[in-house]
Amino acid sequence: MSTTVDRELEAKVAETIRRLEEQRNDPAYMLGQLQELFRRIHAGEVEYGVSWKDAHQAVRSGQIYETFEVCSWLIDIGSLNDLIANA
Repeated sequence: MSTTVDRELEAKVAETIRRLEEQRNDPAYMLGQLQELFRRIHAGEVEYGVSWKDAHQAVRSGQIYETFEVCSWLIDIGSLNDLIANA
């Protein structure tokens, strides 16, 4: 038995899925996302003084500490590596 809350939630989920599919198929949106990814990675390079290619080694060696911000940067680098691998 479906309640009003269930129907409202289903409608919100359907709208979110529609919006995400629309964004996924929008080249301008995707370009903006890539630009933002590159901006964040470059900001980390400037902040930590380490190339994105050397970031994981810098954490392992103790050159930079594994803070929340560094982990976020490493996740962004992982996303870039995935994009490169799938190109």
